[in-house]
Amino acid sequence: MSSITWNRFAALFVLLFVDHSENSLHSLKLGKSGGIDGLTKENILYSHPAVLVHLKLLFNMICTHGFVPDNFGMGACIIVAVFKDRLGDVCSANNYRPVTLSPVISKIFEYCVLHKYKHLFISDELQFGFKKNSSCSHSLFVPSQVVDYFTQHGSSVYLASLDVSKAFDRVHMLNVLINY
Repeated sequence: MSSITWNRFAALFVLLFVDHSENSLHSLKLGKSGGIDGLTKENILYSHPAVLVHLKLLFNMICTHGFVPDNFGMGACIIVAVFKDRLGDVCSANNYRPVTLSPVISKIFEYCVLHKYKHLFISDELQFGFKKNSSCSHSLFVPSQVVDYFTQHGSSVYLASLDVSKAFDRVHMLNVLINY
């Protein structure tokens, strides 16, 4: 990105205020484990109000200079007892989900960006998962309605489906990133 383009981007992006940090802090859930730095939402929530001012300054410097601290991308990866397949083998390590505990300050920054620029994050209307007020079960409604309609009118319905529930676990992500 050229310096002229970056400076225009930074000029639009820089205006994060203390209330952005405070609203973003309240978006996080209480009682969650700390990241690699050991900080939790409660540490920031019950700290001196000047901490939010310093976070605002940090976030604006990140936006101005286009540099994110290395620790923002570091997380503590743990394995928790969340089953991917509740009907599967509980003794199989493949049925446990790894969870990465990200630093709370990077989460607050992400929420600041999300709250300030959510009007720019537009997705396709046909996307159902990972979207607010929507889920994959919404995508099942249309095919079920189509099947009901045609069977009620005496037609045969043929349906093919592909189960890709384990596809993500089998993708070598480094190759995807390198070839992207």
